[in-house]
Amino acid sequence: MLGYAYWENRYARDPGAVGQDIRLNGRSYTIVGVAPREYTGNLRGLMPGVYATMMMVGQLNPSDFDELKSRGSQSSFLKGRLAPGATFAEADAWGDRQAALFKEQFPNQWTVDQEITMVRTADVIMNPMIDRFIVPAAGLMMGVVGLVLLIACANLASFLLAQAADRWKEIAVRLALGARRGRIIQQLLTESVLLAGVGGLAGFGVSALLLKLLVTADLPLPFPIALDLAADRTVLGFSLALTLGAGMFFGLVPALQASNADVAPTLKDEGTGGGKPRRVTLRSALVVTQVAVSLVLLVGSGLFLRSLQARLDVDPGFGYEPAAVMTFAIPKDKYNEEETQVFMRALQEEAAQLPGITAVGLTADLHLSSLNNMSMHIVVDGVEPPPGAEFHNVEWAGVTPGFFGATGVQILQGRNFDHSDANDAPRVAIVSEAMAARFWPGKSAIGRTLRQQDTDYTVVGIARDAKVRSLGESPRPFIYRNYEQAFSSAMTLVAATTGDDQQAVLDVLTLARQKEPELLVMETKTMDRHLAVSLLPHRLSAVIISAFGVIALLLASIGLYGVVSYAVSTRSREVGIRLALGADPKKVVSMLTRGGLRLVAVGTVLGLFAAFALARLLGSLLYGVPAGDPVLFVAVPVLMAAVAFLAAWIPARRASFVNPVRALKAD
Repeated sequence: MLGYAYWENRYARDPGAVGQDIRLNGRSYTIVGVAPREYTGNLRGLMPGVYATMMMVGQLNPSDFDELKSRGSQSSFLKGRLAPGATFAEADAWGDRQAALFKEQFPNQWTVDQEITMVRTADVIMNPMIDRFIVPAAGLMMGVVGLVLLIACANLASFLLAQAADRWKEIAVRLALGARRGRIIQQLLTESVLLAGVGGLAGFGVSALLLKLLVTADLPLPFPIALDLAADRTVLGFSLALTLGAGMFFGLVPALQASNADVAPTLKDEGTGGGKPRRVTLRSALVVTQVAVSLVLLVGSGLFLRSLQARLDVDPGFGYEPAAVMTFAIPKDKYNEEETQVFMRALQEEAAQLPGITAVGLTADLHLSSLNNMSMHIVVDGVEPPPGAEFHNVEWAGVTPGFFGATGVQILQGRNFDHSDANDAPRVAIVSEAMAARFWPGKSAIGRTLRQQDTDYTVVGIARDAKVRSLGESPRPFIYRNYEQAFSSAMTLVAATTGDDQQAVLDVLTLARQKEPELLVMETKTMDRHLAVSLLPHRLSAVIISAFGVIALLLASIGLYGVVSYAVSTRSREVGIRLALGADPKKVVSMLTRGGLRLVAVGTVLGLFAAFALARLLGSLLYGVPAGDPVLFVAVPVLMAAVAFLAAWIPARRASFVNPVRALKAD
């Protein structure tokens, strides 16, 4: 059955597509239908082009074992509908009973920690396996956006307070002429909401452009993700409500203060800026808030940037040289096991002759491949398995001898695999440093034996540790088995090159297609792009939070500049008197600057406390960086002080050039 989008793009919605044949993985299949437009699969973000029955999984997804008969596979989702009157608790209890039954019937395939977990469909965002990462990340992003919005709204409130002070006499005249206070508040709120609406409309346009860029960006994802990021009614309604709410909430206090004028004193006041001290205090509080929030965002972005840098500095244990990576599978209906091995050897030999290729190897599971991790249950004499288990669970991969040279994984002791390690020879294995230290501490692992059911493996080499699942993991025990003794029709070819890695990818793909046109090629990429998949979440987090941190710093600087500039303008007569009496302009500038920097000092202290608390919360998301990183907690306040000094010094210096005579004559 075709997916609607694939049917639309490939067959132009031709009803005649039903009944036609389509070739998948070297086989011919008959199209029997088209899925409805609204159905895009069981997992959000993954939009299949073709649907097939579960019975065809062995044909469409070549594997070393029969997924329909294996009871150790944990890669399937079961989706069911509750019967009338049934509850979720009953379904969850059924899963527990079924898992217990599997552990009893298949003790070598189901361990004590493996369960069947039930999740309500309504609670699934994208995928139950990755929602635990998406929810905290989305919460973090919403928190960052909320802080930036707070700074922007504080700027709006500061502007409205300054405007209210300038319109104090105008509003007093209106009240004296009989205007109702409620009508004046309504007018001022309308102005603030309109101002917020213009900003919200501009922000919505910018967000639409950024989302378009994000959708079209070439991100190093392990598989294509199709998400509908277009603004729907929910997004539009939320944005509208947020815009109106921000405009009304942050415009209400200035409107209330402006409409609460003492008419007679205000009309008699001839001074400039007849504001009340409490309004200056409120504007000052807003500046303090802006500085504190900006410092929190800058510290957060700095932590993520330093964490990203720490991850970039992590040695993955492989992939040091440019290389081409191709994941493929041999059509099982054309090749038996012996013919497949002959094909694999020939492909390696011919790929090694391509221009610029220095080494070629195959592996059934390339390190840091998030979609395919294999494990085997082993017993080691003298080493007790974990409590409640009968064996140790260790990850492994079948590799050819050329794998170590192609990927750069070093063999520290012992030997590499060779052609003498054939299928009919005694089983051998190469183990990682972490495994040697875990199972044979203080002893040489060479010559030691590990057992999988009734099969013994002799350790012939120790390889340097490599990152298996993530760059941030601790050294993980790992077993390499010779491909001749661990057959697989699906492999990943790695070809190291001294030339252009992109060209090497094309050359390897062309060679493979020439040798077998019906070869199922799942993925082709460079080694750099393969490693970039593990860094993508951290890179995105660092870039996004850093961008918001810069925006927050810019907004806070604008707000500080505006408040100080306005405060200086209200003191123009005072400055004129000081200058007329012979005050040193430099001292006047210093006096006005200190007034602005006091606010920054208060905001910085509050921001440091908040930033430290935030850093403690983000500790689990950071790598290689302490939550209270002294470099950041010194550098960020210094940066804030420098920016604040300029924001306060510029209007203060401009005020020092005021004409004393003109200032004294001003109303």
